[in-house]
Amino acid sequence: MNITLYKKCILSNSYSEVFDVFHKTKDPLTNEETVALQRYLSSLTKYEITADNVYVPNSGKITLELDFDYENVSNNIYEYNYMYLEDTDNNFRRYCFIDDITVVNGLAVISFSEDIWSNYASSMEIRKSLLVRSRATKYGDWSIPFYAPGMAYEGNNTVVIKDIDGNIIDNDYTRTSPLQVACAVNIQLYNLTAQGVANNRILLTGVFVFSTGGKKHLYGSTDMLIQLVREVTQLSAGTQVKYNNKDYYYDIVSVKAIPLQFGIFKDTITGDATVTIQKSETISYYFYSTGTGIFYKDGIGHGILHKVLDKEIENDYTRLGIGLISNIIPIENNSTKITYSILFKWDITSWKFYISIQNKLIEISDEFDILIPISVQSADVTQQQAAARELKGLNAKLGIAGGALQIRKGMLDTSIGVSGLLLGGTIGGVTGVGSMLGGASGFVSGTTEIGKGITSIIGGQKELEIANREMFSTSKAIKVNSDGVLNGYYGIVQYFISPDNASEVKANIDNTGYVCNEIVDDLFNKPITDTVATAYNVMRFDFANVFGNFTQKIAKALRAILYNGFKIWYDETKINV
Repeated sequence: MNITLYKKCILSNSYSEVFDVFHKTKDPLTNEETVALQRYLSSLTKYEITADNVYVPNSGKITLELDFDYENVSNNIYEYNYMYLEDTDNNFRRYCFIDDITVVNGLAVISFSEDIWSNYASSMEIRKSLLVRSRATKYGDWSIPFYAPGMAYEGNNTVVIKDIDGNIIDNDYTRTSPLQVACAVNIQLYNLTAQGVANNRILLTGVFVFSTGGKKHLYGSTDMLIQLVREVTQLSAGTQVKYNNKDYYYDIVSVKAIPLQFGIFKDTITGDATVTIQKSETISYYFYSTGTGIFYKDGIGHGILHKVLDKEIENDYTRLGIGLISNIIPIENNSTKITYSILFKWDITSWKFYISIQNKLIEISDEFDILIPISVQSADVTQQQAAARELKGLNAKLGIAGGALQIRKGMLDTSIGVSGLLLGGTIGGVTGVGSMLGGASGFVSGTTEIGKGITSIIGGQKELEIANREMFSTSKAIKVNSDGVLNGYYGIVQYFISPDNASEVKANIDNTGYVCNEIVDDLFNKPITDTVATAYNVMRFDFANVFGNFTQKIAKALRAILYNGFKIWYDETKINV
C-alpha cells in the first residue's frame, strides 16, 4: 500500500472547489495522460509512506509509522490535509480528506473520509438536469442561450446616453453631428361659405421641404424646422393657397419631426409642390403630399405598417433601456443580441410610429409632435373680424354725416330764431311779443340741434378710430409641453448605467457564475469552449439526474455537491492567480 500525504491542499469536504477529472491531457515528454487533479497534487509538498498488509476502509482511521526525512520534508505532520491511497495489487485507489491526526509514541493515527468527487465523478453522467448557475457559457458546440449576472449593476452617477450606433453623446448632451429631421405634417384646405352652408375640407398628408442652395431637401436642422413651422402656422390665419388651380385657406393640423435615421423620405425632391405658401415675393414654403414621390422607395401605401429600420445591438448588462429622450423603454439584458425595428404608418389624418422590441410593440407617435406655442385663429374668424370692422366703420361714418346735417339744421333754426327776436322788437305790442317768443324758441331749438350734431360727429370719429385700432391679434401665445424637437434632434438613443459596483458584479460572476435556467445532458464531458472560463468554471444545479459506476449512496452524495454549487478547476496553474 502506497500512501501519499499532501500539504496545504485546497480541497475540502465542503466541495466548494474541485478539480476536473473528465478531460485528460497528454504530457509531450512522457506521453502520460493526466487530469487536472493529478497535475495539481503533483505540484504539492508530499510525504510518501509504504505500508504492508494495511486494511484501509473508504472512511475511518489508519495508523502509520512516521519516518521523516528532515532535510526535505517538514517534520510537522499536522500540516498535511489530503492523501492518496494506492494498492496496485488489489486495484484500489482512493483520494481522501484528512480529518484529524493524532500522534502517539511515534505513530500517527489519521482520521480520514473519502473524496466523493475525486473518486467517482469521472464516471458520472447527468441527463435532463436543471443548470441554474454557470460561469462558462459555451460547452463544446452548445451555448447557454440566456443568462445574466447574479447581482445588478448599481451606482449614483449620471446616466450614459449613446446614439443608435453606440457612440457616446457628449456629457453636455450636445451632438457634434445632430440628426437632421423631416417636417411631416397633416393639413386641411377649405373655403369660406355663407352662414348655414357647410364647407368642404380637403385632408392632405405630406411634408414641408427645406430650401437651401437652390435645392429642395426633405431633411434639415431642427432650427430650420422650427422656423418653417412658425412661419406657415402664422400665415394660416388668412393666407390663401392654390390647390388644383383653386384658392383655399389652410389649417396646420399636426406637425412631426422625423429623424433622418428612420430613412422614410428621400434626401432631395424635384417637381412641383402640391401646395405653395407665399410669404412674400422672394419667400415661399412648399408642401409635397404623400402622392408626390417623397418616400425613399415606391410602394409605401397608406393604412398599413412599414418597417423602415432594423437594428441589432450587442448584449450589455449595463444597458437600462432604449428609446427616445422623452420615453425610455426598459429592456431585459439576457446575454443575446437585441433586435429592434421602427415601423410607421400614414393615412390622410395622421402619422403613426412604433418600436418593436423584445416581443413588445410600443407606439411612439406622440413623441415626435411639434406643438408650436402659438394659437392661430382660422381664416373664417379673421374674415369675420374684418367684416365687423368694416360695419363699425360704416356706422361711424354715417354718424359723422348725420351730425353734420344736424349742425346745418341747427344753424338754420338759430338764424330764423334770431330774426324773430329782432322782428318782435320792431313791431311792438302784443304782436311783437309773440314774434319775440317764437324767435327765442327757434333759437333754443337750433342751438340744441347744433349740440347734437357736434356730439354725433365726435362719437362717430371715436367709433371710426376704435374700429381701425390695432386691438386684434390673429395669433396668441399658449403653453405647451412638447419634446418632439428633442426627439428629432437625438433620434433613437440608448441609456446605460455608470456603475459603482462593476468589480463586485465581476466578482459575483467569477465565484457564483451567471444565472441561467437550462435543461442539460452530459455536460461534464463536453470541453469548455468559453475563453473566459478555460481556467475554471462555476456550476450549480437545482435538479440533477445522476448515474454512473457507483452506488446510489454515492449518487446521492454527488447530487448534493451539484445542488450546493462548486468551482471546478481545469487549469491547476491558475488557482493562485
